[in-house]
Amino acid sequence: YYAGPEVDIWSCGIVLYVLLCGYFPFEDDCMMVLCRKITTGVFKIPRYIGKSVSGLIRKW
Repeated sequence: YYAGPEVDIWSCGIVLYVLLCGYFPFEDDCMMVLCRKITTGVFKIPRYIGKSVSGLIRKW
């Protein structure tokens, strides 16, 4: 089953985040908490990332 371009774009956003920040946007030792973070889309962008770039990350 292929979920389509939406999943590909989401994955590109994750890769972009990792390249810019050096770590994943969603991390937790507890799998249930990690899944909740991913499904709600709650993550923080470090302050050293500029506003234009952080806007790009949030669009992905």
